[in-house]
Amino acid sequence: MKHLDTIRLQLWDEFYNELYTGKLAPKYKSQAHATTAPQPNHIVLVETPKVPRYKWPLGRIMQLLPSKDGKIRSVIVRCNNTLIERAVNQLIPLELTTSSE
Repeated sequence: MKHLDTIRLQLWDEFYNELYTGKLAPKYKSQAHATTAPQPNHIVLVETPKVPRYKWPLGRIMQLLPSKDGKIRSVIVRCNNTLIERAVNQLIPLELTTSSE
């Protein structure tokens, strides 16, 4: 059993030091702060409080709503044939393109 524990610890150390911190973590961090401007017809996940992430609805951005300073801070999204207004920070863009793009 001690030999098995030693191998497990070595495997974990190798994964953490070489793969996770070397490749995965910086990539994730750079993508987390990437900003893509919302555009009409973009497909997004709509963040919904108190609902597990895997059940968040898909939506299509229908209209951009600029704020007083001209920046896009909220949008109209169509989810399940219902139009809802959501803040841009509650939307997770999917890397999909529509036929019109």
